[in-house]
Amino acid sequence: MRREVKVSRSVIRGEVGSGTDAVSASQLLNGTWSWFFTIDDNDVVVADPTITVDSGYPVSAFPGGLGGATSFPVSVGQASLSPGESFFSNPLAQFGVTTIQATMSPGFDSTRSVTPLTIPIGGGHQKLTVTITPRTTLGGYKVAIYPDIPGVTDTQVSGPTDLNNLQADMTYTIVYDLDVPNPFGVPFAFKPGVHVNGGLPNSIDWNSFNCCTGPTNSVSFADPSLDGGTPGRGHVTYSVDQTVNNWSVINGSFLEVGYDGLVLLPPTSADQCRDAGWREFGMFKNQGDCVSYVATGGKNPLG
Repeated sequence: MRREVKVSRSVIRGEVGSGTDAVSASQLLNGTWSWFFTIDDNDVVVADPTITVDSGYPVSAFPGGLGGATSFPVSVGQASLSPGESFFSNPLAQFGVTTIQATMSPGFDSTRSVTPLTIPIGGGHQKLTVTITPRTTLGGYKVAIYPDIPGVTDTQVSGPTDLNNLQADMTYTIVYDLDVPNPFGVPFAFKPGVHVNGGLPNSIDWNSFNCCTGPTNSVSFADPSLDGGTPGRGHVTYSVDQTVNNWSVINGSFLEVGYDGLVLLPPTSADQCRDAGWREFGMFKNQGDCVSYVATGGKNPLG
């Protein structure tokens, strides 16, 4: 039986707030490092997949400690990993602490927009539009949608479905139809979280990565972002509890822009309407309309 596992060296995800809907290629973002691996075979379940991180940073660099650990290395894992599943993890963040921060410029422009912003009582549909403008020749991209409300479904209605060969300085537009339920009984403003992942090699073959090794039960490689004060200390190790014939490794970094989601219920006080606060709700034509909504307990028509 073949046992194949694919792993990625690292991902830098730069997060932006729900009020941000455009990020430029050169914009400097604060981000965090993550690592993952995935089963690449159709009939294999591996047990005890584990990611172990070693670092030259002192434990004191992490507010709140490391889940009781007093020093590196630290590990995180789960019981098993089935075909098609990904173990995508920031091991340090799983301890509930602030992980090592990184800064990144994505190298591509991107935008997110939704219309309408307001979901009515009973639920409704939104048009989510994502644009990507690569600024380098690396053309492999992915878009992932992360709604914060259970039951949201998305269907791509236009734009390229294969994002592996995007050309530099061309803008690509991907449009989705979102079916959004309303569990609140009142209108609310909603934006789904959207992650735009770039930096993959052009025309990547997901079944044949650029570095392979095996048979073995673990693979390890250096990660300089984790060196801290000890050059060469930073390493990430992937392991399972049985021999894997082929480990397919991406020995490089991805860059990902994460647009935060928004779920905003109507205002309950007039103060929330002032200082242009009424604009955030997406359901009022001006501040007075917002204040009137609060004063009448939501009985006045929305603007």
